[in-house]
Amino acid sequence: MYETRLFYASGALYAELTPELHSYFYENGTVKTVERYKEGRLDGEVLLYWPNGQRKRKSFFIRGVREGLDQMWNCNGQLVDEGSYEAGRAVGVHRRFREDGVLIEEARYIDRARFDLRSWDETGQLRLEALWEGLTYLERSWNRSKSCWMEKRGHWDGAKIVYASF
Repeated sequence: MYETRLFYASGALYAELTPELHSYFYENGTVKTVERYKEGRLDGEVLLYWPNGQRKRKSFFIRGVREGLDQMWNCNGQLVDEGSYEAGRAVGVHRRFREDGVLIEEARYIDRARFDLRSWDETGQLRLEALWEGLTYLERSWNRSKSCWMEKRGHWDGAKIVYASF
């Protein structure tokens, strides 16, 4: 069934490989990675696992390019990162979570170069907000030492943010 089998120095199975499926294992025999291929490129679901067997990452590829939902979990099975891709490019809302599942960052992709961003601290308080309204950019960040919000404003010139002078 498998064209190639690779082994650790201990004799434990490291990988089973066919042109369509690559399966990798931890030395204890637990599945580490399962990758599907078509015409030599990643194509389909890719799964990664922690040594304890919990899912680590789930992503999809079409002809070697990331496509669809990409998710990551910590070793306890808690979702820590998720977002979608189209033709290898981040799209829509991407979220990152603390180890206990509390949201710490959210990015909403507008186009290839711009995205809205919000970040929260360990207490759940908003500490960074970077938002686009059309071509106008506003960034607010919490300054802990001064206990106040700091703001920056700018606009998109087609290639980068040009900040307003005060």
